[in-house]
Amino acid sequence: MKNNTNYRSDFKYTLRLLAKKPGFTLLSILVLAGGLGISIITTTLVDNVFYREVLLPNGENLYRICAGSSPTGCRMIEAFEFAELRKNIKTLDNVSVLQRAPVNVEYQGRHLPIFEAAASVEWTLFQTAKVKPLLGRTLQAYDHEPGAEPVVVIGHGYWQGFLGGDENVVGSLLTIQSKSTKIVGVMPEGFRYPDSSGSMWLPISESVLNPSQNNGVGVVGYATLKPGETRDSASNEIRNLMKQMRQRYPTSPNPLVGCSSNRLACDRGYVAPHTESIDGTLFVNTIAIGVTILTSLIFLLACLNVGTLLLARTNERLKDVSIRVALGAPRLRLLLQTMGESVMIVVAGGALALLFAGAAFKGFQLFISSLMVVPIGLTLSIDASTLLGTLIYLSLAVLLTSILPCWKIVNGDFNTVMRDGTRGAIGLHSGKFSRFLVTIAIAMITLLIFVGTIGMNYAWSIRDRVADVNTDNIISTAPTLGEKRYSDYERLRFFRALSNSLAQDASIENAVFESVIGISTFEKEVEDELASSDKTNAVLIGLAGSLSTLGGTVLEGREFGEFDIDDAEPAAVISRNAATKFWPNVSPIGKRIRVYDPFDRDIMPWRRVVGVVSEMTSPDNLERMAIVDAAVYLPLAHLPTNNVSVSVKAKPGSIDEASSVLLRNINALDNQIPLLQIQREDSVFGLMKKLMSFLIALIGGCALFSLLVAVVGIYGLTQNSVNLLTQEIGTRRALGATDKVISRSLLLRVSKQLVIGVGISMAVILPIISLIFVANITPIIIIIKQSFVPVTVALAGLYTVMLISIYQPIRNMLRLEPSEALRQV
Repeated sequence: MKNNTNYRSDFKYTLRLLAKKPGFTLLSILVLAGGLGISIITTTLVDNVFYREVLLPNGENLYRICAGSSPTGCRMIEAFEFAELRKNIKTLDNVSVLQRAPVNVEYQGRHLPIFEAAASVEWTLFQTAKVKPLLGRTLQAYDHEPGAEPVVVIGHGYWQGFLGGDENVVGSLLTIQSKSTKIVGVMPEGFRYPDSSGSMWLPISESVLNPSQNNGVGVVGYATLKPGETRDSASNEIRNLMKQMRQRYPTSPNPLVGCSSNRLACDRGYVAPHTESIDGTLFVNTIAIGVTILTSLIFLLACLNVGTLLLARTNERLKDVSIRVALGAPRLRLLLQTMGESVMIVVAGGALALLFAGAAFKGFQLFISSLMVVPIGLTLSIDASTLLGTLIYLSLAVLLTSILPCWKIVNGDFNTVMRDGTRGAIGLHSGKFSRFLVTIAIAMITLLIFVGTIGMNYAWSIRDRVADVNTDNIISTAPTLGEKRYSDYERLRFFRALSNSLAQDASIENAVFESVIGISTFEKEVEDELASSDKTNAVLIGLAGSLSTLGGTVLEGREFGEFDIDDAEPAAVISRNAATKFWPNVSPIGKRIRVYDPFDRDIMPWRRVVGVVSEMTSPDNLERMAIVDAAVYLPLAHLPTNNVSVSVKAKPGSIDEASSVLLRNINALDNQIPLLQIQREDSVFGLMKKLMSFLIALIGGCALFSLLVAVVGIYGLTQNSVNLLTQEIGTRRALGATDKVISRSLLLRVSKQLVIGVGISMAVILPIISLIFVANITPIIIIIKQSFVPVTVALAGLYTVMLISIYQPIRNMLRLEPSEALRQV
């Protein structure tokens, strides 16, 4: 009964301590809630996206057939090579092939997500997975036969999210790639095979299953192990078969990953569990580890800063604790009382963090839904694993926030405190340790603010660029014309033929063909031989067709004509911003420029400027134009044509018809081109604007939270230091020292951590920036230069707030009368 009474009295005592300083209590809870919330959200997201297994009856025996090597990740294999490879596989059964590609979907006249990725699969894949459909049937062998009715099997999330969960959906029609396609089945909830984003499955075409030539189309292979075989034996077989394949079809190897310049062609191979990411284990693990480390550091800093505040609180009442020890109070009970304060703050912070995480999960799903892009296999919610992770985080938080004050209670020399007061309360080692923690916190927060400001500035540039784009009635696509099927000349012929056929259709106003090469350095010709060369950066773009398709207008001179493509003098058209950079006060028409270092090859010939156009933006050049905001256009025939996008401006009210016409004309020229995605540019840019706004808000929120953590840590350290110097301050003031002199000396003393922290962060930032400049990574260099002013302002604001948090405890102490300060012991 006595113990229960003690526990109740300890509980009430802790509540009184927290209630005495509500500002401290609320601030500590909010800081911990932020750190815990970020950790909970990140852990759940990483687990769901990267590592949560797809549970299937036969899941432990399902494997993916990969090109490449395990450290570099699971890569696709070219369809032509896989068709030969599967004929010789002896260690695997039920070998299936899959191809993923974005498609356009319409349902009852309504456009569904433009970024939907469909899986084109063999019918045997469903039999291998051993999961029955919820409604209807799965794919069958006859669905692959020539002339078979187009059919599709859809996922549970897609059915519920976009088709309203209609029980009679089987037999309904979707329009996929402008082709009427019957829904024949709905898979049960949780079925995400072969990966977490599965939402619809189409029969794979015969041209991909058994291609007649190597057309650069990538596929993924799936299979089960034969009885008696192991993953190692299967991997060894795939590795040997890939080596033999490379001997028959030689490539130029890349020493980094064992692949040619074509990412699909590799000379090594292995089998991997079906849950392993196709994007590459190295890439996935790097992202997951990087995000986890970042959020763990924020969590750690939040806990340690609250712990520093609690240590300052312990030092404030150290004389009271010393008296209680002298009167016989056991240290264990004092320890539990000290820990009780941490426990209550952590529990309150944990509850608030769970509410924050739940709201964030719901907001994230609503945000993604508003973009009409739903991660079908991704459901974020507070589940059992989230609660378990929260308990682990709470335990760590209790330990981290209470370690310093509890260490003080266990190791404190209370006899010295009773004799000399609180002047030695914190001790040399714990004082150095707490200052070290705050110094590291300042360094980390400086790094976060530095990187975050650059990211926010870049996102802001993209959002502003998007806001100025006119995307009415514009659609685009990017046909994949593989290097092994098409030469540059043959690709150019393909696009000329497509241009001619599109020009004959009544639903299409005009079209343009664009190949964005990247950011290059340009040099203008100088008339004075003694003058230094004049260089600037711009986006290099190959172009053919009408500039008005991209919203551009000719401001001076002309746009390209047919004679610019063949034997005429090389010509260039430049944007208004590029003209201003090169020739700010004169007309650029007739002047000459050249690409100084494109593709790391020889310098290109001088080109005559024949026109100046208004600024234009397409989905392909958006990110680069947000960096340099200037462009130089060359005839498409003069540049590589392996990544050409086609943009079409439809006549008013004809955008759906124009989409069908574009697909039909491309397929008429080559029916072996992989699935094409037709993008409505108003949707693409609308999506980009929302994403950039979300990113800006996210970075801003993290920056504010980091600032809060910084204020808490600095304030706690300063409060602690000032408490230890109370008698010294009282003595100096009694001897005639002015408040200004005392304030200046204390500011210099406790600002050392700020200076050291900034020095550490700069020791990390400056060498990285130097390496970027030495490596001449042009886009990043430009982004850093453009972000100089915002970064300077952000860091100045950060350090100003930190200095205020340093000065405030000093100011509070100087308000005490000298006699009152001298009585503080």
